[in-house]
Amino acid sequence: MANFDASIGKNETEIKYYDNRTHFVCTWQKIYLQDQQEAGPFTFQVILQNTGNIYFNYLQIPKVKILTTNHAHRVGLSDAYMSQHSTNEHIVRVITL
Repeated sequence: MANFDASIGKNETEIKYYDNRTHFVCTWQKIYLQDQQEAGPFTFQVILQNTGNIYFNYLQIPKVKILTTNHAHRVGLSDAYMSQHSTNEHIVRVITL
């Protein structure tokens, strides 16, 4: 997933979810990329059904410049985790994709 930052959109950015036991819906509304705010806001949604179906819905996807060097490519779903902590000497950031 892109490097989105919900704090950039002031009061217009929303992340909403809904769960009724058969469907889990998560919507990202007017959310900005942390490093390309000038591109504009994104609005998209994912729906997970208990049948195993997954739907991605895209309402607003601005055109952004993506560097081709050192850029990981993924198609489909990917599990990701990020953790950052610091010691007296180092800042440690762990990212798994």
